[in-house]
Amino acid sequence: MRTKRVKEIVAKLNQIMTGYFHYYGVTDNTERITAFRYRVMRSLFYWLNRRS
Repeated sequence: MRTKRVKEIVAKLNQIMTGYFHYYGVTDNTERITAFRYRVMRSLFYWLNRRS
């Protein structure tokens, strides 16, 4: 997916993250979901910066 446009990458990532949050988003799991989201965003920005 790194060769696609940023808009397409973000749209697909939003779709994946929404499914993940719906599946794992049970009560008292907020801390782990927030940590997962942070790691995904950090990884996304890392790869987007490498494309410049």
